Amino acid sequence: MIYRNLLSCILVILFFGQVEGRAQRVNQIPNGDVGGCGNCHMNSAGGGARNAFGSAIEGGFLSGGNVTWNATLARLDSDQDGATNGEELQDSAGSWTSSQAAPGTRSLVTNPGDANSTPAPTNVAPVFNSLTSKSVNEGEELSFAVAATDADGDRLTYSAFGLPEGASFEGETFVWTPGFTASGQGYEVRFTVSDGEASDVLALFITVENVDLPVSIDTFTPARSVVLGSSGSVLEFGVTAADPDDDPVSYVWNLNGEDLEDTSSSISVTVSDGDSEDRISVTVSSGGDPVVQSWIVGKRLKGDFDGNNLVNLSDFISFVQVFNTRAGDPTFESKFDLNGNNSVDLGDFIEFVKYFGLP
Repeated sequence: MIYRNLLSCILVILFFGQVEGRAQRVNQIPNGDVGGCGNCHMNSAGGGARNAFGSAIEGGFLSGGNVTWNATLARLDSDQDGATNGEELQDSAGSWTSSQAAPGTRSLVTNPGDANSTPAPTNVAPVFNSLTSKSVNEGEELSFAVAATDADGDRLTYSAFGLPEGASFEGETFVWTPGFTASGQGYEVRFTVSDGEASDVLALFITVENVDLPVSIDTFTPARSVVLGSSGSVLEFGVTAADPDDDPVSYVWNLNGEDLEDTSSSISVTVSDGDSEDRISVTVSSGGDPVVQSWIVGKRLKGDFDGNNLVNLSDFISFVQVFNTRAGDPTFESKFDLNGNNSVDLGDFIEFVKYFGLP
Protein backbone atom coordinates (compact mmCIF):
# COMPACT_ATOMS: atom_id res chain seq x y z
CA MET A 1 0.00 0.00 0.00
CA ILE A 2 2.81 2.37 0.90
CA TYR A 3 4.55 1.67 -2.44
CA ARG A 4 1.37 2.37 -4.40
CA ASN A 5 0.91 5.78 -2.76
CA LEU A 6 4.56 6.65 -3.33
CA LEU A 7 4.28 5.73 -7.01
CA SER A 8 1.17 7.86 -7.41
CA CYS A 9 2.93 10.86 -5.90
CA ILE A 10 5.87 10.42 -8.24
CA LEU A 11 3.56 10.29 -11.29
CA VAL A 12 1.71 13.42 -10.18
CA ILE A 13 4.99 15.29 -9.70
CA LEU A 14 6.21 14.23 -13.13
CA PHE A 15 2.93 15.25 -14.77
CA PHE A 16 2.83 18.72 -13.29
CA GLY A 17 6.52 19.12 -13.96
CA GLN A 18 5.92 18.48 -17.64
CA VAL A 19 2.99 20.90 -17.68
CA GLU A 20 5.03 23.57 -15.96
CA GLY A 21 7.93 22.94 -18.33
CA ARG A 22 5.72 23.29 -21.36
CA ALA A 23 4.22 26.53 -20.07
CA GLN A 24 7.69 27.83 -19.31
CA ARG A 25 8.90 27.09 -22.86
CA VAL A 26 5.92 28.94 -24.33
CA ASN A 27 7.19 32.04 -22.56
CA GLN A 28 10.72 31.53 -23.87
CA ILE A 29 9.90 32.28 -27.51
CA PRO A 30 8.57 35.63 -28.76
CA ASN A 31 4.77 35.80 -28.83
CA GLY A 32 4.76 32.14 -27.78
CA ASP A 33 1.44 32.53 -25.99
CA VAL A 34 -0.31 33.12 -29.33
CA GLY A 35 0.22 29.57 -30.55
CA GLY A 36 0.86 28.04 -27.14
CA CYS A 37 2.16 24.49 -27.12
CA GLY A 38 1.10 24.19 -30.75
CA ASN A 39 4.22 26.16 -31.68
CA CYS A 40 6.34 23.09 -30.96
CA HIS A 41 3.96 20.11 -30.98
CA MET A 42 1.71 18.51 -33.54
CA ASN A 43 -0.99 18.53 -30.86
CA SER A 44 -1.87 22.11 -30.00
CA ALA A 45 -2.52 21.00 -26.42
CA GLY A 46 1.10 19.91 -26.13
CA GLY A 47 2.74 16.56 -25.63
CA GLY A 48 3.32 13.89 -28.19
CA ALA A 49 5.15 14.35 -31.46
CA ARG A 50 6.96 17.59 -32.06
CA ASN A 51 6.52 19.64 -35.22
CA ALA A 52 9.44 21.00 -37.27
CA PHE A 53 9.98 24.01 -35.00
CA GLY A 54 9.85 21.90 -31.86
CA SER A 55 12.31 19.44 -33.38
CA ALA A 56 14.68 22.29 -34.24
CA ILE A 57 14.61 23.49 -30.64
CA GLU A 58 15.19 19.97 -29.29
CA GLY A 59 18.00 19.52 -31.78
CA GLY A 60 20.18 22.39 -30.66
CA PHE A 61 18.43 25.29 -28.95
CA LEU A 62 17.90 23.99 -25.41
CA SER A 63 20.06 24.89 -22.47
CA GLY A 64 19.21 23.26 -19.17
CA GLY A 65 15.77 22.51 -20.49
CA ASN A 66 15.16 26.14 -21.49
CA VAL A 67 14.73 27.43 -25.05
CA THR A 68 17.62 29.48 -26.38
CA TRP A 69 15.95 32.05 -28.64
CA ASN A 70 18.60 33.78 -30.74
CA ALA A 71 19.36 35.09 -34.23
CA THR A 72 20.33 31.65 -35.50
CA LEU A 73 17.01 30.08 -34.53
CA ALA A 74 15.16 33.15 -35.82
CA ARG A 75 16.77 32.86 -39.27
CA LEU A 76 15.75 29.23 -39.72
CA ASP A 77 12.66 28.38 -41.73
CA SER A 78 11.75 25.27 -39.75
CA ASP A 79 8.47 24.48 -41.48
CA GLN A 80 9.81 25.41 -44.96
CA ASP A 81 6.91 27.76 -45.72
CA GLY A 82 9.12 30.57 -47.05
CA ALA A 83 9.03 32.61 -43.84
CA THR A 84 11.71 32.41 -41.17
CA ASN A 85 10.88 31.49 -37.59
CA GLY A 86 11.60 35.07 -36.60
CA GLU A 87 9.32 36.49 -39.29
CA GLU A 88 6.49 34.25 -38.16
CA LEU A 89 6.98 35.16 -34.49
CA GLN A 90 7.49 38.91 -35.25
CA ASP A 91 11.16 39.00 -34.24
CA SER A 92 13.15 38.63 -37.46
CA ALA A 93 16.44 39.60 -35.84
CA GLY A 94 16.13 37.11 -32.97
CA SER A 95 16.99 39.82 -30.46
CA TRP A 96 13.99 39.42 -28.14
CA THR A 97 14.47 38.19 -24.56
CA SER A 98 11.88 36.84 -22.15
CA SER A 99 12.30 39.91 -19.94
CA GLN A 100 10.99 42.15 -22.72
CA ALA A 101 7.49 42.87 -23.95
CA ALA A 102 6.24 40.83 -26.87
CA PRO A 103 7.67 42.19 -30.15
CA GLY A 104 5.90 43.14 -33.35
CA THR A 105 2.20 42.86 -34.05
CA ARG A 106 0.37 39.98 -32.36
CA SER A 107 -2.27 39.78 -35.07
CA LEU A 108 0.45 38.93 -37.62
CA VAL A 109 1.98 36.06 -35.61
CA THR A 110 1.90 32.65 -37.33
CA ASN A 111 3.08 29.18 -36.33
CA PRO A 112 6.76 28.54 -37.22
CA GLY A 113 6.16 24.80 -37.04
CA ASP A 114 3.15 24.63 -39.37
CA ALA A 115 3.74 25.01 -43.11
CA ASN A 116 0.09 25.91 -43.57
CA SER A 117 0.39 28.86 -41.20
CA THR A 118 2.29 31.58 -43.06
CA PRO A 119 2.47 35.35 -42.69
CA ALA A 120 0.30 37.38 -45.00
CA PRO A 121 2.33 39.04 -47.77
CA THR A 122 3.65 42.38 -46.61
CA ASN A 123 2.90 45.22 -49.02
CA VAL A 124 5.87 47.35 -49.97
CA ALA A 125 5.03 51.00 -50.57
CA PRO A 126 5.89 52.49 -53.97
CA VAL A 127 8.80 54.91 -54.13
CA PHE A 128 9.11 57.93 -56.43
CA ASN A 129 12.13 58.18 -58.67
CA SER A 130 14.16 61.26 -57.84
CA LEU A 131 13.28 64.43 -59.74
CA THR A 132 15.11 67.76 -59.57
CA SER A 133 13.46 71.15 -59.24
CA LYS A 134 12.25 72.74 -62.46
CA SER A 135 12.69 76.19 -64.01
CA VAL A 136 10.73 77.67 -66.91
CA ASN A 137 10.43 81.04 -68.61
CA GLU A 138 7.14 82.89 -68.72
CA GLY A 139 5.20 81.95 -71.82
CA GLU A 140 7.10 78.70 -72.40
CA GLU A 141 5.69 75.21 -71.89
CA LEU A 142 7.03 73.06 -69.08
CA SER A 143 6.30 69.36 -69.45
CA PHE A 144 7.69 66.42 -67.51
CA ALA A 145 6.64 63.00 -66.26
CA VAL A 146 6.90 61.57 -62.78
CA ALA A 147 7.65 57.89 -62.20
CA ALA A 148 7.78 55.50 -59.28
CA THR A 149 8.84 51.91 -58.66
CA ASP A 150 6.93 49.29 -56.71
CA ALA A 151 8.74 46.21 -55.42
CA ASP A 152 5.51 44.20 -55.50
CA GLY A 153 4.74 45.11 -59.10
CA ASP A 154 1.40 46.60 -58.07
CA ARG A 155 -0.56 48.85 -60.40
CA LEU A 156 0.21 52.46 -59.52
CA THR A 157 -1.96 55.55 -59.70
CA TYR A 158 -0.70 59.13 -59.60
CA SER A 159 -2.26 62.39 -58.46
CA ALA A 160 -1.08 65.97 -57.97
CA PHE A 161 -1.94 68.72 -55.51
CA GLY A 162 -1.17 72.43 -55.55
CA LEU A 163 -1.19 72.77 -59.33
CA PRO A 164 -0.53 76.35 -60.50
CA GLU A 165 -3.33 78.08 -62.37
CA GLY A 166 -3.55 76.72 -65.89
CA ALA A 167 -1.46 73.61 -65.18
CA SER A 168 -2.67 70.07 -65.83
CA PHE A 169 -1.65 66.62 -64.64
CA GLU A 170 -2.90 63.59 -66.55
CA GLY A 171 -1.64 60.07 -66.04
CA GLU A 172 1.94 60.73 -65.05
CA THR A 173 2.56 63.94 -67.02
CA PHE A 174 2.59 67.53 -65.78
CA VAL A 175 2.09 70.33 -68.34
CA TRP A 176 2.08 74.06 -67.68
CA THR A 177 2.67 77.25 -69.64
CA PRO A 178 3.02 80.03 -67.06
CA GLY A 179 1.60 83.42 -67.96
CA PHE A 180 3.61 86.60 -68.15
CA THR A 181 2.71 87.59 -64.59
CA ALA A 182 3.70 84.26 -63.03
CA SER A 183 7.28 85.13 -62.07
CA GLY A 184 8.29 86.48 -58.70
CA GLN A 185 7.06 83.54 -56.66
CA GLY A 186 7.85 79.86 -56.29
CA TYR A 187 5.42 77.02 -56.91
CA GLU A 188 5.47 73.75 -54.97
CA VAL A 189 3.54 70.88 -56.49
CA ARG A 190 3.03 67.68 -54.50
CA PHE A 191 2.70 64.44 -56.42
CA THR A 192 1.32 61.27 -54.82
CA VAL A 193 1.70 57.69 -56.01
CA SER A 194 -0.36 54.86 -54.54
CA ASP A 195 -0.53 51.10 -54.97
CA GLY A 196 -3.94 50.98 -53.33
CA GLU A 197 -2.57 50.36 -49.85
CA ALA A 198 0.51 52.49 -49.39
CA SER A 199 1.72 55.68 -51.01
CA ASP A 200 4.66 58.00 -51.47
CA VAL A 201 4.79 61.78 -51.89
CA LEU A 202 7.13 63.85 -54.04
CA ALA A 203 7.33 67.61 -53.48
CA LEU A 204 8.70 69.47 -56.49
CA PHE A 205 9.59 73.17 -56.61
CA ILE A 206 9.05 75.13 -59.84
CA THR A 207 10.64 78.52 -60.50
CA VAL A 208 9.24 80.82 -63.20
CA GLU A 209 11.77 83.17 -64.78
CA ASN A 210 10.60 86.62 -65.82
CA VAL A 211 10.47 87.44 -69.53
CA ASP A 212 10.24 91.17 -70.18
CA LEU A 213 7.90 91.39 -73.16
CA PRO A 214 7.53 94.65 -75.07
CA VAL A 215 4.42 96.72 -74.74
CA SER A 216 1.89 96.43 -77.56
CA ILE A 217 -0.49 98.95 -79.09
CA ASP A 218 -3.90 97.35 -79.35
CA THR A 219 -5.84 100.18 -81.01
CA PHE A 220 -5.10 103.67 -82.25
CA THR A 221 -7.19 106.69 -83.24
CA PRO A 222 -7.52 107.80 -86.00
CA ALA A 223 -7.56 104.27 -87.36
CA ARG A 224 -5.78 105.37 -90.57
CA SER A 225 -2.17 106.43 -90.67
CA VAL A 226 -3.02 109.31 -93.04
CA VAL A 227 -5.74 111.83 -92.22
CA LEU A 228 -6.83 115.15 -93.66
CA GLY A 229 -6.84 118.38 -91.74
CA SER A 230 -7.08 122.03 -92.60
CA SER A 231 -4.73 124.59 -91.11
CA GLY A 232 -5.81 125.62 -87.60
CA SER A 233 -8.18 122.69 -87.11
CA VAL A 234 -7.84 120.46 -84.04
CA LEU A 235 -7.46 116.71 -84.41
CA GLU A 236 -7.54 114.03 -81.69
CA PHE A 237 -4.98 111.24 -81.54
CA GLY A 238 -4.77 108.38 -79.08
CA VAL A 239 -3.59 104.82 -78.49
CA THR A 240 -4.62 101.93 -76.28
CA ALA A 241 -1.56 100.04 -75.10
CA ALA A 242 -1.00 97.06 -72.81
CA ASP A 243 2.02 95.48 -71.18
CA PRO A 244 1.90 91.67 -70.74
CA ASP A 245 3.84 91.98 -67.46
CA ASP A 246 1.56 94.73 -66.13
CA ASP A 247 4.52 97.11 -66.04
CA PRO A 248 3.78 100.86 -66.12
CA VAL A 249 3.41 102.24 -69.66
CA SER A 250 4.81 105.62 -70.75
CA TYR A 251 3.88 107.78 -73.76
CA VAL A 252 6.07 110.29 -75.61
CA TRP A 253 4.33 112.37 -78.30
CA ASN A 254 6.19 114.03 -81.13
CA LEU A 255 4.92 116.64 -83.60
CA ASN A 256 7.03 117.45 -86.63
CA GLY A 257 10.24 116.32 -84.92
CA GLU A 258 9.68 117.93 -81.52
CA ASP A 259 8.61 116.09 -78.37
CA LEU A 260 5.49 117.40 -76.67
CA GLU A 261 4.92 117.84 -72.95
CA ASP A 262 1.76 115.77 -72.89
CA THR A 263 2.52 112.22 -71.68
CA SER A 264 -1.00 110.80 -71.65
CA SER A 265 -2.33 108.14 -73.98
CA SER A 266 -4.27 110.68 -76.06
CA ILE A 267 -3.58 114.19 -77.31
CA SER A 268 -5.17 117.10 -79.21
CA VAL A 269 -3.12 118.56 -82.08
CA THR A 270 -3.69 121.82 -83.93
CA VAL A 271 -2.91 121.46 -87.64
CA SER A 272 -0.11 123.78 -88.71
CA ASP A 273 -0.36 126.49 -91.37
CA GLY A 274 0.91 125.97 -94.87
CA ASP A 275 0.73 123.15 -97.36
CA SER A 276 3.30 120.85 -95.77
CA GLU A 277 2.09 117.69 -94.09
CA ASP A 278 2.18 117.41 -90.29
CA ARG A 279 3.78 114.28 -88.88
CA ILE A 280 2.64 113.02 -85.49
CA SER A 281 3.95 110.00 -83.59
CA VAL A 282 3.74 108.46 -80.15
CA THR A 283 6.43 106.22 -78.65
CA VAL A 284 5.04 103.73 -76.15
CA SER A 285 7.35 101.86 -73.78
CA SER A 286 7.33 99.92 -70.52
CA GLY A 287 11.03 99.36 -69.92
CA GLY A 288 11.62 97.02 -72.84
CA ASP A 289 11.64 97.67 -76.56
CA PRO A 290 9.35 100.61 -77.44
CA VAL A 291 6.69 100.63 -80.14
CA VAL A 292 5.78 103.63 -82.28
CA GLN A 293 2.53 104.67 -83.94
CA SER A 294 2.69 107.44 -86.56
CA TRP A 295 0.22 109.56 -88.49
CA ILE A 296 0.46 111.99 -91.38
CA VAL A 297 -1.91 114.96 -91.54
CA GLY A 298 -2.36 116.01 -95.15
CA LYS A 299 -3.58 119.48 -96.02
CA ARG A 300 -4.96 118.46 -99.42
CA LEU A 301 -6.52 115.32 -100.79
CA LYS A 302 -3.84 113.64 -102.88
CA GLY A 303 -4.99 111.20 -105.53
CA ASP A 304 -8.40 112.76 -106.21
CA PHE A 305 -7.71 112.96 -109.90
CA ASP A 306 -11.34 113.32 -110.99
CA GLY A 307 -12.13 116.06 -108.44
CA ASN A 308 -15.06 114.33 -106.70
CA ASN A 309 -13.47 114.72 -103.21
CA LEU A 310 -12.91 110.96 -103.01
CA VAL A 311 -9.86 108.84 -103.69
CA ASN A 312 -11.43 105.70 -105.06
CA LEU A 313 -11.37 103.09 -107.81
CA SER A 314 -11.93 105.53 -110.65
CA ASP A 315 -8.84 107.49 -109.56
CA PHE A 316 -6.87 104.24 -109.41
CA ILE A 317 -7.86 103.38 -112.99
CA SER A 318 -6.73 106.80 -114.17
CA PHE A 319 -3.45 106.43 -112.30
CA VAL A 320 -2.71 103.02 -113.84
CA GLN A 321 -3.15 104.42 -117.35
CA VAL A 322 -0.30 106.91 -116.89
CA PHE A 323 1.90 104.82 -114.64
CA ASN A 324 5.60 104.78 -115.59
CA THR A 325 5.40 107.97 -117.69
CA ARG A 326 7.84 110.83 -117.44
CA ALA A 327 7.78 114.56 -118.05
CA GLY A 328 7.91 115.09 -121.79
CA ASP A 329 5.94 111.94 -122.60
CA PRO A 330 2.73 112.62 -124.52
CA THR A 331 0.60 110.96 -121.81
CA PHE A 332 2.39 112.45 -118.78
CA GLU A 333 0.23 114.62 -116.53
CA SER A 334 1.73 116.43 -113.56
CA LYS A 335 -1.31 115.81 -111.33
CA PHE A 336 -0.36 112.13 -111.18
CA ASP A 337 3.20 113.02 -110.10
CA LEU A 338 2.28 113.09 -106.40
CA ASN A 339 5.87 113.30 -105.12
CA GLY A 340 7.00 115.89 -107.67
CA ASN A 341 9.92 113.98 -109.21
CA ASN A 342 8.72 114.48 -112.81
CA SER A 343 7.68 110.87 -113.26
CA VAL A 344 4.72 108.68 -112.34
CA ASP A 345 6.39 105.80 -110.54
CA LEU A 346 6.30 103.53 -107.50
CA GLY A 347 6.80 106.44 -105.12
CA ASP A 348 3.65 108.08 -106.47
CA PHE A 349 1.76 104.80 -106.14
CA ILE A 350 2.77 104.52 -102.46
CA GLU A 351 1.58 108.08 -101.89
CA PHE A 352 -1.68 107.30 -103.70
CA VAL A 353 -2.30 104.25 -101.49
CA LYS A 354 -1.92 106.40 -98.35
CA TYR A 355 -4.86 108.53 -99.39
CA PHE A 356 -6.97 105.82 -101.00
CA GLY A 357 -10.44 105.73 -99.43
CA LEU A 358 -10.32 109.29 -98.08
CA PRO A 359 -11.90 111.42 -97.01
